[in-house]
Amino acid sequence: MNRMNNLGIMQGRLTDKGGFYPQQFPWADWQQEFAAASAAEIAYIEWMFNYEDYEKNPVWTESGRKQITFCENHTGVSVKSVCANYFMEKGLFEDGKPNRESFMVLQRLIEYTAMMGARILVLPLFEGNTTSVESLCDPSFRETIAAAERNHIRIALETDWEAGLCRRILDVLDSDHLGICYDLGNAKGNGRDILSEIQLLKNKVFDIHIKDKPVGGTTVMLGEGDVDFRECFLLAQSMDFRGPMILESYYGESAVSDTLKNIHYIKNIRGYAYENLIYRSGQRRTKASA
Repeated sequence: MNRMNNLGIMQGRLTDKGGFYPQQFPWADWQQEFAAASAAEIAYIEWMFNYEDYEKNPVWTESGRKQITFCENHTGVSVKSVCANYFMEKGLFEDGKPNRESFMVLQRLIEYTAMMGARILVLPLFEGNTTSVESLCDPSFRETIAAAERNHIRIALETDWEAGLCRRILDVLDSDHLGICYDLGNAKGNGRDILSEIQLLKNKVFDIHIKDKPVGGTTVMLGEGDVDFRECFLLAQSMDFRGPMILESYYGESAVSDTLKNIHYIKNIRGYAYENLIYRSGQRRTKASA
């Protein structure tokens, strides 16, 4: 994949909702979002799998998956990742014990994600799915990792844990199919050193969420917070990061208009970073040959 062509959008941000409803599935407009993403030269849509009416979600049915494939083929916009918001409502563990129903849904979702051709399942460890490090070592979660391996799916944990802790648990579970979805805005909002954390996690970063926050604050339009996107893109490109980079950005009353502004902003930043990387590489070659 061309490193300049891995920009994606979280589902729902190309549908006007009259306000900021970031976890709302676009039931009436999801097909049109493929065309809108194509027009904005976006490569990917990150699919949203919520608890509400989950059995009606197109990824959950054979006919729905066929519709998704049809949209992909006719627009060139792919679904490479699925964000499993379902588990923020129905967590994998209750009082430290596995929730059998939730694990059954997760295993089926892994299979359906593979059937539709996506390769990354983002698993948020927030809200109702907040859990402990010890819980992830439970046999139920290890069986889930095994299911991901069988289906060639990579599970990307999205969590507020600091990178050192994430690195340690990933090393303990020791699977090429388990990694991290790194949210730039959440990390900066929590006062983290983004560049150091990504360098520590290295090849365990499967998916990046593009969001902006001031330190200690809430989500804002891209460029209005404290995330240094230029340096983030420079680092990603120098590491040859090839995973999806998904805009999970803020919008106001007009989701479409504000999302297009965010897309324009991040494309300019990404272009600058790419040109800067080429320039720096040229300087290094010149010094080496001097």
